[in-house]
Amino acid sequence: FSLLAQAQQQVWYLNNQSVDFRSGLPLVTQGLPGSPGASIYESRNGVHDQNGDLLFYLDGAHIMNKQGNAIGNLLSFGFPHAELAIVAVPGASCKYYVIYQHTSKFTPPCPPLNGNRYNLAYTIVDMSLNNGQGGTITPSIQELDSCNYVTGSAIAVGKPKNNNTQYLYEVGLNSVAFDILKYTISSTGISTPTTIYSSNYDPSFVRPAEMDLSYAEDKLVFTTGGNDIHI
Repeated sequence: FSLLAQAQQQVWYLNNQSVDFRSGLPLVTQGLPGSPGASIYESRNGVHDQNGDLLFYLDGAHIMNKQGNAIGNLLSFGFPHAELAIVAVPGASCKYYVIYQHTSKFTPPCPPLNGNRYNLAYTIVDMSLNNGQGGTITPSIQELDSCNYVTGSAIAVGKPKNNNTQYLYEVGLNSVAFDILKYTISSTGISTPTTIYSSNYDPSFVRPAEMDLSYAEDKLVFTTGGNDIHI
C-alpha cells in the first residue's frame, strides 16, 4: 500500500540541515540558524510557512526560531531518539502542537516499574508571541498517556479531516502490553487515547522506532527495532 509521509511539508528538517523538495528534486542545505551542529539528539523536526520559509525547528529538547534564538524547551524531554511531531492547531494561524516523549517516574495506578517511563506529551508553540519571535504557552506541558511506556513509542499523524480535526496514532510497549493508541487532535487540545489494538507483552519486541500510515489511514506500518516490520 502507498504511504503518507508524516513530514507532509515541502521542506524537511533533519540533523542540522534542511531538505527542500519545492523544485521537484531534493536540495540539501547544511546548517540551521543557531544550531550548534551535529547533536546527540536524533529527534529533530521543523515547520515552515506557505512560502517554505522556516518558522521554528526542534533540536531535541530545544525550540529554536528562524533567527536562531531559543524560544522554549520541551520540559522533561525524555528520549533523544524518539519521533517528534509538529501539528498546526486547527483554526489557529500561529499555534502549533509539539508532540514528544517526556520522562515520568512511576505513579499509581500504573504497573510497578523501576526507573523512568517515556510518556507522550505535548506543548503549544505560538509564533505570534514576543513580537513574532515565538514562545510557548503556559502550562507548557500536557501529558497524554500516563501509564505508557517503558521504552518510548513511535507516532504518526494523519491528514486534516473535514471537521477540522486530525488523528494521532501511537505504538507503545510496556511490561504488560503492546498497544496501538489513537488520539483526536482539535482546536481545544489532544484527547485522551482510544486503544485500537492491544496484545500481551512480547519480550522479543524492542523500542518502536518508526511509524507511518496509508493514505486512507486504514493501515499502519511500524518497526520494533532491528529488522522487524509490522503492518
